[in-house]
Amino acid sequence: MVLDARQLQSNVNQALMQLKQEAKDTGKRISSKPKKGYVCVLSALEELKLDAEFISDFQKLFPPIKAHRGKIISSLALFVRSNGGINYSVERVREYLNITVIDATDTVSTYANAVYGSLLDVKSCTSRRYLRKTPFSIPYCAFCWRRVEDSAGYCQIHHPNQSKRSFYKAKSALESALKHTESEYLGELQKINDSKPKEYKYSTYAFKWTASFAKHPRYINRDLIERGVNSEINDENLSIIAGIVLRFIKKEYPKTYIRLPKSVPDNFASWQDFTLFVLKALDPIEAAFWEAKDIEAWMNPGVGHPNIFVLLMVTYRHEAFQVINSFERPRGPKKGAELESKNNELRKKIRDLAKLQLSMSGKINRAEIGRELSISRQRVSVLMSETTID
Repeated sequence: MVLDARQLQSNVNQALMQLKQEAKDTGKRISSKPKKGYVCVLSALEELKLDAEFISDFQKLFPPIKAHRGKIISSLALFVRSNGGINYSVERVREYLNITVIDATDTVSTYANAVYGSLLDVKSCTSRRYLRKTPFSIPYCAFCWRRVEDSAGYCQIHHPNQSKRSFYKAKSALESALKHTESEYLGELQKINDSKPKEYKYSTYAFKWTASFAKHPRYINRDLIERGVNSEINDENLSIIAGIVLRFIKKEYPKTYIRLPKSVPDNFASWQDFTLFVLKALDPIEAAFWEAKDIEAWMNPGVGHPNIFVLLMVTYRHEAFQVINSFERPRGPKKGAELESKNNELRKKIRDLAKLQLSMSGKINRAEIGRELSISRQRVSVLMSETTID
């Protein structure tokens, strides 16, 4: 089977539409597992074939759970079961992309992203309380720039139930940055640290503190007004507004701008395409999450949030996240000082090589960096996530 990402997504969308219609006709809800009185979402995936090359490569890193070892995995439904369910499948494919994706534009990466996006579509169909919440909001993680997922305050990466290490690392970085800059919010931080557990909702404060490390994008309005352009985007002014936004990012968000390709096309078909172009440069996996959800809803969230500011809010919080993590802070106990010193040296080498690659090709090749430093690509990814590229 040829790796065909577009066909996979089309097949999944069609199957889920039929499933939703069946649920509507029978008056039943959709569940992630077989359950009396529900329609199981996996029933729509039984005939959806996955590429054998992708499955083989995936299982080298993530073998099936014990109950499915030795079985031939060919359909999307079997793939989900072999990973232990929808949630585990999403997590595993996310990790697979983190480890293996070098060039987000190659065929294998595109197909893997399509699998990830399809799984998010499948997950969004199941009966969950958070899917029934209204009205629409624009939720960003308290610690970074990513959309929240299954949470009231954190993304998949920083949610304490997903990874306590990532949560406390981000918490430490934020609080350390507040102290380093002698922030006006130190009083609030002290109040929360001295309070009883759960007396204050930490994510609410962390969201505000993170935002304080970059310039709010509302100031771009001046540029738009001076050029007689309003925030409603159409075919005639798309390239003009995209240019204004890029210049604003270059001036106000330099740590974010350096991650964008040196050459930016000027023939985007829509503002959504331009937004996804920027998102893929920042994090291809996050871009897949946006595509898997209703892209029109993301881009047009309603009165008070013009679609231009959805992208600006992402770059704004991405810049703040980069600034927060650029401050030096103590890493681990003194007992491990020698190992930490070696890791710091590796981080510096990785940062230098990544900056060189960005200046030459506009993208980062983790595998090449790993070969240069005689370490694994996975180790490069871990150390790179702990540093920033200025």
